[in-house]
Amino acid sequence: MSEEKSEISMDQNLRNRALLSSRVFLLVQWPAYIVLGIVGLLLPALTHVDQSVLMGAILLGMAFTKIIVLIKTGKGPGSCFCWRAGVTALNIIASYLILANPFPFEIPLHMIIGAYMVPASFYVVLEGRYSFLDRRIEIVTYSGFLGMVIGVSLFSGFPEIAFWTPSFAYSIYLLILGYTSQHFTFLKIPKGDFHSAD
Repeated sequence: MSEEKSEISMDQNLRNRALLSSRVFLLVQWPAYIVLGIVGLLLPALTHVDQSVLMGAILLGMAFTKIIVLIKTGKGPGSCFCWRAGVTALNIIASYLILANPFPFEIPLHMIIGAYMVPASFYVVLEGRYSFLDRRIEIVTYSGFLGMVIGVSLFSGFPEIAFWTPSFAYSIYLLILGYTSQHFTFLKIPKGDFHSAD
C-alpha cells in the first residue's frame, strides 16, 4: 500500500514540476512581449521602417527569449518540452524566412506571419489549458485563441484595411499576451493546480 502511495506521490511530483515549468516558460516572457509589442507599434508610426526587417527582428527577439527560457526551464517531465522546443524552432524558421528570403519566389509577409501565428498561438492554448487550471487565469488561454484568429486574418488578407499590417496585428497580440501573462505571473499559484502529495 505504501509502495502504491509512493508511486502516486512520485507521479504527482512529476506533474507538479511539469506544471511549474510550463508556467515559467510561458509567463516569464512577458517583458519581451510588452517591449517588442511597443516597438512594433511605435516604430512604424514614428519613422519609415521596412515591415519585413521589423517583423524579422521582432520574431528573432522572441526566438532568443524562448531559447534562454528553454535552457533555464530544462527538459522536465512529459512532452511539454517538445512543444516548447517546437514553437522556438518555429520562431527561428519564421524570422529566417523573412530576413534571409531563401526562396526564389516571394512569400508575402502577411502570409508568413499568419502561418507562424496560428501554430504558435495554438501552443499558447495548449500550454494554458495544461498549466492554468484555475478559471481566474485561463485568460492566458483565451489570448492564444485570439492569436489564432489574428493569424488566420493576416494569412487570408482579410480585412483589407490600411492599418491592418503584419507588424500592427502581431504587436497588438504581443501586448495582449504580455499583459495577461504579467498580470498572472504575480498571482499565487491556486491550490487547485497542485494536489497534495500525501
